Amino acid sequence: MIMDRLTKLGMIIAGIGGIVAIIGLPYSYTNDLDTFVPLGAFLLLAVMFFAMCGAFSKNGQWTPKALTFFAFITAGVIIGVTIPGYINLYFGIIELVLAALVIIISYNPATQRFVAQAE
Repeated sequence: MIMDRLTKLGMIIAGIGGIVAIIGLPYSYTNDLDTFVPLGAFLLLAVMFFAMCGAFSKNGQWTPKALTFFAFITAGVIIGVTIPGYINLYFGIIELVLAALVIIISYNPATQRFVAQAE
């Protein structure tokens, strides 16, 4: 089965989410001990988005339901670190929009068939 355009778009959006999280690292750095929480939050988000990027493959590590669940977990983490102000509000909004797009794409039947396929 060939990867359709929407599945490719989901992979690209998840990759962009990881890149945006890495770009947010230097913006959250301050030269004191209060910098550990924002840096850790951005690193966690980068890992979560790159994991979702890899989950859009044919022989991925997750089922389609696990991908959708992990996308919801990622959105919850974004909300959980944005509301208390651990990360910048604008980075939080961008990441939340990207996570919402991944959630929508993961519900696509063609994407679910492609992710569930194993060789």
